[in-house]
Amino acid sequence: MSDKYEFTYFDWSKPEDNAALWTHGAWKDFNILLGNTALNFDIDFFFGEEGIPQNLLDKMINVCHCPYFNDPHFTEKVHYRDGPLFCGLTRDILTNFKDEYEIIAELAPVGVDISKFYPTRTINKIKKIGFIGKPMGSGHPEWENTKRPEMFQQICDKTNTEAVYIYGKPHTDYKDLYKDIDLLIYCSRFEGVATGICEAASCGIPVISTYVGNAKNIESIKTFETIDEACDIINSFNRHPAFLEKYISSLTEEVRKKWNWKHLCKKFWEPMLEKKLERGGDTPPHSILNTLKQTWWDENLPTMYGTFCEWVGDSKAESKIYFRNFLKENDFSTIIDIGCGPATEYEGFKQDGIEIEYIGVDSSEYLYGANTTRNIPMILADAHNIPVPDSSYEIAFSRHLLEHQPDFRPLLDEMVRVGSKLATHIFFIKPSDKENIDFNPDLNLYHNTYEKHTIEAHLRKNPKVVKVEWRDITDDGTEGRFAGENMILIWLEETRG
Repeated sequence: MSDKYEFTYFDWSKPEDNAALWTHGAWKDFNILLGNTALNFDIDFFFGEEGIPQNLLDKMINVCHCPYFNDPHFTEKVHYRDGPLFCGLTRDILTNFKDEYEIIAELAPVGVDISKFYPTRTINKIKKIGFIGKPMGSGHPEWENTKRPEMFQQICDKTNTEAVYIYGKPHTDYKDLYKDIDLLIYCSRFEGVATGICEAASCGIPVISTYVGNAKNIESIKTFETIDEACDIINSFNRHPAFLEKYISSLTEEVRKKWNWKHLCKKFWEPMLEKKLERGGDTPPHSILNTLKQTWWDENLPTMYGTFCEWVGDSKAESKIYFRNFLKENDFSTIIDIGCGPATEYEGFKQDGIEIEYIGVDSSEYLYGANTTRNIPMILADAHNIPVPDSSYEIAFSRHLLEHQPDFRPLLDEMVRVGSKLATHIFFIKPSDKENIDFNPDLNLYHNTYEKHTIEAHLRKNPKVVKVEWRDITDDGTEGRFAGENMILIWLEETRG
C-alpha cells in the first residue's frame, strides 16, 4: 500500500493469528490497527466481560466497504464509537456512516496496482463478456438479487455473445483474471466498490456497469439501467470498432492515471494514517471532523491568486450584490463569512454602508495572510471546526464553498451551530433532483451537485432549524450544472426577522 509504513498482515480466518493478536497481546506492538468494521465488534470474544481495552480502540482504523449497515446479509456495523477512526471506500458509504451513526468518516478510495494489472492484448470485437460470480441458481438468493446474473445472461443472449463467469480463481492471477473476456459487465443493484471495474480497465478490457460503486466515480465509463441499454452499448461497440478502440483507450488511461494505488495512497491513505498517528488516541476521532482537507488552494494560490480572485468575483459580482440587498432588507448585526477567500464581502459591506460586524474564516494560510494585511478580521481555521462558541454570530454565511466539499453535511452542520438567526449559502452549482459527486483526484478538488431534497431532509433533523427557503439569484439561460446561482436560507430557532 505505502512505502512510508511497515505493514504486518494478520488473517482473520486463522485461529493462530487471532490468538497472537488478541489473546497474547500482539496488538500492543502496533501503532495502528487497520481493518474492516469487523475489527470493531468481532473481537469481543477475546476480551470477555472486561471488554475491549480503550487503548486498543484508540489504535483502530475501521474501513467500511459495503454501502449498507446493520443488514443481516452483510457484516458492516459499529459497536464502539469512541476511539476508532472510521473511513469508507466511496461517497455513498460516508453518507451512510453519517445517517446511521452520525459519524463523519474519512474518504479512502481503493484503486488498482497497475504493475500487476496491465494490457496484454488488443480487443477489436466483443465476443465474450465476463461477469464476476456464479451463474443463476448456484448462489444465495440474496446475492443473486443483488448481482443479477440472470440479467447478465439475458444481455449475452440478446447480443449473441458468450457468457463467462469469473469465480473460484485466486486473486493473485492479477491480469490473467480477465484474459478470457472481451468486456466486463456489472449488473448489480448496488456495489461497495466493484474493484473489478478498475482491474479490468487497467488491463485494457472495456467495462460497462449499472450506476454502482466506482462506476459513479469514473468519468469515462458507460453505464446502463436496463437490458436493452446494455445491449445497445455492446452492439454499438461491435458495429463501430473505432468507437470501441476510443472507449478502451479513454477508460484505460483514466483508470491507470487516477485510480492507481500509488496515487490514491498519497492523496488519501497516507494523510489518514498520519492523522491517526498525530492524534495518539487522546481524542475520540468521531468528535472531530475526519474529512481530508482540500489541498488545491494552498498548493496553487501563491501563483494563481489573481486567477482565483477572478473565479470568485469581486464585490460587484451579481450574487454578492443580491446578498447585500438581502441584508439591507433585514436587521442583522454580526456575520461570519465561512470560507471567505479574498474576503471581498468585507469591502462590499463598507462600500454599501452596511453596518455589520464582520469576521472571515479560511483554512488557507496564504489567504489569511493576504486578508489580515488588509486589516480584515480573520480566523485561521477549518470551515468544519471553527473555534467559536455555539450561536456566536447572527448570520453564518458561505458562498461557492459547499460544492467543493466531499459532503455538504459537516459544513452545513457547523454553519447552523455557529449561527444564531440564519445560516445561508450561495451555490454556483445549483442543487438538483440528482446528486453528482465530481471528484478530481489529481487536484484533490470537488465540483459537486447535491440533491435539494437530501439537503432539506438533513436540515430537518436539526432541532435548531426552523425553516428552509430557496431563492434563485442568477440564470444565464443555459443548460447544465453551471447555469446560474441560487441561495439557501436556513432560519434558526424562533428569531426569524
